[in-house]
Amino acid sequence: MQALKLKGKIDESGHLIISEPINLTPGEVEIIILKSATRETTTLPVPEAEEILFKTALSSLGKQLEEMASDPQIQKEIKEIGCEFAIAEMDGLTDI
Repeated sequence: MQALKLKGKIDESGHLIISEPINLTPGEVEIIILKSATRETTTLPVPEAEEILFKTALSSLGKQLEEMASDPQIQKEIKEIGCEFAIAEMDGLTDI
């Protein structure tokens, strides 16, 4: 997951307007809006917003790990690493 900090505004019809170009490949994005409390709005205190950001990032990380775990190439590399460590474990230094 990549995070970007941009400035924008909400127009009269409720659309989000971002006035600067974004250098990302086309596709869907997830947007979290932090709004200044200049009007009567329901806003999250910063710690709660940070918690949502953390949980979102953690969820994304979990999905990435699941994808990696099911990748045949990564499974092959993990098996090779296991074989290399099995040889090193024969030196008897496991109690250190």
